[in-house]
Amino acid sequence: MRQLRGAVAAVLLLAFAASAQYSVEADLNGVVGDLQPDYIVTTVGQEVPVDIWFFGPNCIIVFGAYLCNPELSLEYAATQFFSPGGGWYFPQVAPPDAAGCILMQGQDFSSVLMCFPYKVAKVTYLAATDQSIADLRLGEPSAVLTLSSFQTVYFANEGEILARIQIGDVTATEATSWGSVKALFR
Repeated sequence: MRQLRGAVAAVLLLAFAASAQYSVEADLNGVVGDLQPDYIVTTVGQEVPVDIWFFGPNCIIVFGAYLCNPELSLEYAATQFFSPGGGWYFPQVAPPDAAGCILMQGQDFSSVLMCFPYKVAKVTYLAATDQSIADLRLGEPSAVLTLSSFQTVYFANEGEILARIQIGDVTATEATSWGSVKALFR
């Protein structure tokens, strides 16, 4: 009986630990909460609006998250933050660094907590490189400070692809290359 209780306690502990994760979603298609990378196709010069959502078990009082486009095929345009109750401070987002990352930060100064799910920001990019695929990743370190424990908790999906944007017809280049290969064997 003691072993069974121990096994049940372990399962409950694992379930609690799994549910205590914080994550970020970059929404391109209006389906929020699936936490799967979104995918869209666009053309050079078109705006790519990305809604940034946070998910987690508890309210937070501080956050910092890197949004990265390592291929540099998107041109950063702007970030609009959404403050719960109007009492949050968001420093101006600096231009992307050499790795294509921007840092989004926020802090509560009004005791109006950010509870989840919450749409934190809308980041706008311009599609810049034709015939490419741009990945948006959650850079490292990206974390929150929780109100419940005053501990820094890192997002569970750090380093993962949050969204993928196809710019132009990437298959056109492949078709041209394949046609050249076939011509060699004629």
